Amino acid sequence: MAWDRDTVHHLFSQSEARSIISIPLSMNRKEDKLTWHFTKDGRYSVKSGYKVAKTLKENELRSPASSGNKTGLWKWLWALSIPNKVKIFLWRCLYGILPTKGALIRKGVSIEGVCTRCGMMVESNEHAVRDCMWMEHYWVVSPLRFRLPEISQRGTLGDWIVFMKEHGDKEGHALFAMLMWGAWCSRNDVTFGKNTHDQSHYIQMAINRLHEHAAALSNRTKTLRDEKLDRWMPPDAGYIKVNTDAYIREGEGSWIGVAIRDERGQIVTTLSRLISTEFDVAIAEAIACRDGRHWN
Repeated sequence: MAWDRDTVHHLFSQSEARSIISIPLSMNRKEDKLTWHFTKDGRYSVKSGYKVAKTLKENELRSPASSGNKTGLWKWLWALSIPNKVKIFLWRCLYGILPTKGALIRKGVSIEGVCTRCGMMVESNEHAVRDCMWMEHYWVVSPLRFRLPEISQRGTLGDWIVFMKEHGDKEGHALFAMLMWGAWCSRNDVTFGKNTHDQSHYIQMAINRLHEHAAALSNRTKTLRDEKLDRWMPPDAGYIKVNTDAYIREGEGSWIGVAIRDERGQIVTTLSRLISTEFDVAIAEAIACRDGRHWN
């Protein structure tokens, strides 16, 4: 007729455990039963379920991490210069839907909910990435030099991300996002029994990925710029330009195509035909040039 305090403290955080233990237990020895809290008779109905879902959705839209918020949070997130998978990870943080042990237990998965690293607290979103005692050194030695007592006061991960969005510059935002992702990677390695490293390894990994992404974007920009130099150029006034191509299809023959445009880039005419013989590509292109040359 009393709470098993050790079990409650083992499965839940300190604040949750205090709330649970404060619930008075009935002195009547009755069997437990499921009760729907949102109706007077304790019975679930579709109408009451819809009403609860609607209320939750309205609360979500009023939250700092909602797409309807005027801060432009989503626009800021997708514009960050970070890999797409890290953007998706940050989006999951904002919605509070990381696949932590605590989240899996709430979905009915039968697993041990205590954090693998510290073995003390139930693994929530905040605990996995920020509040676990194992993460304290990670954030202290990171380039951002965060201290755990300070950042733990930022509320949920969504609240923390919103706070960081409103401070610093684009480079700092990208670094913060990558360090968040690095913290999650370290959690996954420990949870799934992979080769684990110290915190500095994951910090350096996050920084390296950020630099690699920046280099890849720079190379892509250079490639696009070079491709623009090879773009189609119009002929002089009063002239036309003939562009040709050829394609060999095994068992069918050679396809050739011709496009003729004037000095404004307007199409004058096009033609294409199948040559029954399977010519070499160079010969097929030469035939296409001949057909274009003979057009009048």
